[in-house]
Amino acid sequence: MIGHETLIALRMKGYKPSSVFVSILRGNPDYNVFTHPDMVMSLGGQPEIDLGPDDSPSTADFRCVVGLPVHLVGEDETRALSVADRVIQFRPLWLLASGFSDEYLYRWTPTGGMKRVEAQ
Repeated sequence: MIGHETLIALRMKGYKPSSVFVSILRGNPDYNVFTHPDMVMSLGGQPEIDLGPDDSPSTADFRCVVGLPVHLVGEDETRALSVADRVIQFRPLWLLASGFSDEYLYRWTPTGGMKRVEAQ
């Protein structure tokens, strides 16, 4: 898991980004200074947290997403929903999970719970 520690440190200093992107990776990318999640914000991008194939959703530390919109992207629907369940434990503002289908995505809100949303 990469990117969360930088965001935790910034949140503890009062920084509140407009949203956070969580990417569920199939492999281990070869990051460079422009693509590493810890550098994305310094280059003008939104905060990004990457979960690698060996990262366990059940132990992932998502405390940095409390009260924030979360965009979760992953190619494997089962793993994406497992990560979404973990993120939800940390009370985001809302969550969108996508990347596994062109026909639907999932949207979670505190009042509406998790719902599958069909493409129009």
